[in-house]
Amino acid sequence: MRKAVSLAASAVCIVGGVAAQDAGQPAGARNCPIPATAPALYTRLHQIPTTPDPGDPQHTVITPGGMVLETPKMVAAEDMLQVAARDADTLCFTLITFARDWHTCQLSGVAVSASEHEYVFREASAVLHFRLSNDGAIDVTPEGEGYRSHCEPRGRIDPAQFTIEAHLSPSDAPRKLAPRSRDTP
Repeated sequence: MRKAVSLAASAVCIVGGVAAQDAGQPAGARNCPIPATAPALYTRLHQIPTTPDPGDPQHTVITPGGMVLETPKMVAAEDMLQVAARDADTLCFTLITFARDWHTCQLSGVAVSASEHEYVFREASAVLHFRLSNDGAIDVTPEGEGYRSHCEPRGRIDPAQFTIEAHLSPSDAPRKLAPRSRDTP
């Protein structure tokens, strides 16, 4: 749990620092061509494998041949998608995802409309698709692995559905976009 709290505090500094240098705007609103009036926070709760403490008997397996192996400790992690602004042509966002051993991917940018309910973000080789569903969720799908330049070594963006958690005022966005995680029993 200590590592999760430390990581969350680091993310507050990173995200809050970016927002602070942009006159209090949410991180996804930095280069947004439309006004950021009411940001929305979407989340995805999932399990990630982490390295257990050395000698943890719950995550140690001895094979019939006597080989000692460690199995990963699975913990809950919460990926976040903040939509700073959206209209028919534009979606301004910040996306933070967690993968093995808490490695992250973090992208912010402007996606443009590809169809009535889909936006596409392109930056160099990074391509992400955002599809709005009828129930208010947003499906995020990477195209290829060009996004990995925005990730730590084991970070990744999996195709996933993000559900609405909160509508934020612009002043609340930097504080609420801090990654949160919980250890599972």
